[in-house]
Amino acid sequence: MDTSSQSNATASPVTKTRIDITLLAKTRLFQGANAHEIEAMLQCLDAQPRTYPKGSYIYRMGDMPRAMGLVLKGSVRIESTDAWGATAVFAQIGPGQAFAEAYACAPGEPMEVAAVAAQDCEVLMLDVQRIINVCSKTCEHHALLIRNLLAVIARKNIGLSQRARHTAPKNHSRQGAGIPFFASEHPGVAHV
Repeated sequence: MDTSSQSNATASPVTKTRIDITLLAKTRLFQGANAHEIEAMLQCLDAQPRTYPKGSYIYRMGDMPRAMGLVLKGSVRIESTDAWGATAVFAQIGPGQAFAEAYACAPGEPMEVAAVAAQDCEVLMLDVQRIINVCSKTCEHHALLIRNLLAVIARKNIGLSQRARHTAPKNHSRQGAGIPFFASEHPGVAHV
């Protein structure tokens, strides 16, 4: 199921909506590209700006997106709702930040989270397959986009790993609970 265009979104053609190239140039995805290159990239990627009212779903859990989102205005909340109706918020994505890029790079992989407009927002939807599959024109900017997209995904992966390490339950025995503290306060002392 291709869910890159949701029914509760208002699609705005690229030609009618002026995309802030200055903002895009500051994002990690377009880092290293000048204004002319960014405009060429947007054409090649079939960039689609869309507006979403506060509270509307951009992607629902279970959707299989083809496009990643890049927030232009407002913010998007990444969340998950369990079987009992409890919602956990994992991230708040603001202007210049991307979401759903990992799912868009893995066709057929259903989203385990939802992307919801935290406030009225404008999102630039980018077809990731047009980034990772070089077009027939052999655009020079593809290598830059691939490198930048990989860096965006890698940074998020590292952040999630750090978050998991800090939030994982600690399984220290009572006897050894003070060892990490003792070791940091008394370097070089042998521990029994």
